[in-house]
Amino acid sequence: MSREKEPEAGICKVCGCTDNHACYDADYGPCWWVDETYTLCSHCAGPEYPDSLAALRLMDSEDEEI
Repeated sequence: MSREKEPEAGICKVCGCTDNHACYDADYGPCWWVDETYTLCSHCAGPEYPDSLAALRLMDSEDEEI
């Protein structure tokens, strides 16, 4: 029986980006860590993480509706 490898701090568990090779968004720039273990970047995290790109885009779209 194989066990899944524990996520490594400083490497996104979804896309594999790191501090030196960050994801990039044309509107928001490079990604940042949204969890305390540094295993989930802002560009991969969902809107349930308030500091994620998805949450920022959601807030921006709500501001545009006003």
